[in-house]
Amino acid sequence: DLPKCVESRDGQCPVLDVVLLLDGSGSMSEAFGRHPHGFYAMMEMMRDWVKTLPLTGEDHTVGAGSTAPNGGMRVGIIQFSGPAPHEAAKTPIGVGSEGSLTGNLGELQKDIDWHEANYIQ
Repeated sequence: DLPKCVESRDGQCPVLDVVLLLDGSGSMSEAFGRHPHGFYAMMEMMRDWVKTLPLTGEDHTVGAGSTAPNGGMRVGIIQFSGPAPHEAAKTPIGVGSEGSLTGNLGELQKDIDWHEANYIQ
C-alpha cells in the first residue's frame, strides 16, 4: 500500500500546506468562458480540484504541526478584495476549517460553500 502522496511519477512527499488566495473583487463577477460569473466559475473549479488532492485527512484542530505519516496536503482559503486588512475574509468560527489549514475534505467543501455564499465584491 503506497502512501497517499506517492505515484509512479512522484517521490515520497512531506505534508504540504497550501493557502489559496481567492480574488473576491468586483471584476470576478464578469463572464468567464461558459460561466456567466467568474467567481462562481472559480468555486466550481475548486470543488472539483479539492476532490483530487492527496489530503492528510486531518481536520483543522491539528494546528501547525501535522502528524500525517504518509504526507499529503492541508489547504487554507482566504478571499480578498481591495486594500488589506479590512477586505479579506476567511471562514468564521463554527464553519468548516474555521479559517485554518485542513486536510479534511468535508471541512474544505464547507469552506468553499461559505466563500461562495459570502462573495466580497
